[in-house]
Amino acid sequence: MVIALKELSIRGDFRTTVEYLIKLMETDEFQNNRITTVWLDRLIAEKVQAAKPNTMLGE
Repeated sequence: MVIALKELSIRGDFRTTVEYLIKLMETDEFQNNRITTVWLDRLIAEKVQAAKPNTMLGE
C-alpha cells in the first residue's frame, strides 16, 4: 500500500492525507501490528507531521 500511495498522483490545488498515511505506515509500530487508538492519539498529540510534497512536481 505504501508503494501505491507513493505512486499516487493527484493534481489540483487541494491538500490530501496521502503523505501522512505513508508516514504512519512506515513506522515500526504499524509494520509490526502494534497499533491502537492510543498509538494514534499519541502521534496526534506529538504533532507528528509528514514532509510537505514539492508543489512543483505537479506542473
